[in-house]
Amino acid sequence: MGEFEEAIRSLADLAGEEIVDFRDEHHRWHLYQRVINSERPDLRDVLYQVIGRDEDDALALTVVLHVLEQVPEVERHAWVDRLRTSKSHQYASARSFDIGMLESILQGAISENAWQALQERSDWLQLRLARRSESAVVLDELANSGRTKRIRRLAAERLAKLDS
Repeated sequence: MGEFEEAIRSLADLAGEEIVDFRDEHHRWHLYQRVINSERPDLRDVLYQVIGRDEDDALALTVVLHVLEQVPEVERHAWVDRLRTSKSHQYASARSFDIGMLESILQGAISENAWQALQERSDWLQLRLARRSESAVVLDELANSGRTKRIRRLAAERLAKLDS
């Protein structure tokens, strides 16, 4: 049994899951989702070890993107570094930055420079802000200059609810 198979089987045992075929990315994704959605740090620690060995770059990136939304900022860089390809690493790094920006804006930390930076960031960030922000200033800015029609519409709807 190879290191990766042992690590997957160990993760499955800890999670109380049976993994029929560790080579099948669908089986692994089901297991990874269970671990991501759990509240158990021991499972996340094992997932951290496993994900760096997973040869399916798209699956590893998907897992890391989900985990980045759940871990504190100080842990994000380490998760990004688990990715094997530079393309995945760059994408996850950008998402990590967006998550930090999202958290800062939701806590009320936004400056004039942040608006320009916000325009240059991802649709993902703007959409999350449109969904989660309680700030009339943020929602108004997104309603008027969000990058997509969907973002502008959602921000305008949420802004109208805040005003009522």
